[in-house]
Amino acid sequence: MRQLKDFYNEMRRCLAKAPLFVLYLDGFGYYMYEYARKKGVIPCMEEHFLIEPVCSVKPPVTNPAMATILTGRLPKQHLITDRRGHVPAVPTIFGEWKEQAVCLEGDSVIIRTEILPRLHTARQGKSADEWIFQSALREIEKDTRFIFAHFHGIDDAAHRFGPYGTPSLDEIRRKDEMTGEICSRFKGQILLISDHGLYEKEQTGDHGCGYREDLTAVWGKRR
Repeated sequence: MRQLKDFYNEMRRCLAKAPLFVLYLDGFGYYMYEYARKKGVIPCMEEHFLIEPVCSVKPPVTNPAMATILTGRLPKQHLITDRRGHVPAVPTIFGEWKEQAVCLEGDSVIIRTEILPRLHTARQGKSADEWIFQSALREIEKDTRFIFAHFHGIDDAAHRFGPYGTPSLDEIRRKDEMTGEICSRFKGQILLISDHGLYEKEQTGDHGCGYREDLTAVWGKRR
């Protein structure tokens, strides 16, 4: 199985050849992906991506995992080991591409890097993810070479309703629709990544224990 730290070098290889869009779907575990595939709610991902499992870091929570994605190092090296850490001890990929990159984030800074993320909040009846999507389309139109878009909606729904609940499937479907639109507009390489999955816990979802459900994330490459 692939390791999350290897995604950093995959991004670098892609950027050396062509523009790159990273579609980062927070909390979209591989077991959730397989469930959604069987339910028929992710036709765009199935059509456009080769998807495989990837082993997250321990603990499998966003801050250490995102830092690993961006640095190619494990938590013991970048020193972000829990949800409280924000500043990696080593450079991120944005240091190489700071003049040609944009990081589209939710309503707060998760990992501090060499570039400032563009934050998005829920407003005017739209979720933060919907605003991130609109920003991503504008960056595509501007021919930005490196677009890194961090969507949080799947993780939020899975925490509240469980990873296999209907609202979580609905959120996965919405991300699939966004994925299809991005694929139709972006002409470079597109990589899909998640940081962890979730396991069912008392009709909700949780992660961080290192069970197979939360430790196994998703890695996808455009066909």
